Amino acid sequence: MTSVTLPARLVIDGVRFTPNVVTSRRAPVSVRVHVSDTRGFWVRGALVFARSTPLVTSTPAEQVTNQSGYVTLSMFPRATFPLRSGYHVQFFLRTRKDGDSLLSGVSSRRLAQVATR
Repeated sequence: MTSVTLPARLVIDGVRFTPNVVTSRRAPVSVRVHVSDTRGFWVRGALVFARSTPLVTSTPAEQVTNQSGYVTLSMFPRATFPLRSGYHVQFFLRTRKDGDSLLSGVSSRRLAQVATR
């Protein structure tokens, strides 16, 4: 991870939810995130944060990507999690280099969504 320095940036280039259609508030929702840099290299050791918007799930702590640039974060739906056909819940995703500022530095942000029913 120390090899990624400005002006290179991190890129959240893969997001996969499990389940990919949420039908219950009783099971966790997992999001698998892949991080690379602007040169196309997988990034290990990047910190990844995920949070539903609005806040309808628990919010896990930041976690570190593995050797292949992947990390999986699990969240638990709250009672307010909407289960309606044709509806989606959005998630704010952020990846950053450990030790860099949350507002600047080597980082990236992305919105992703999962369908509900």
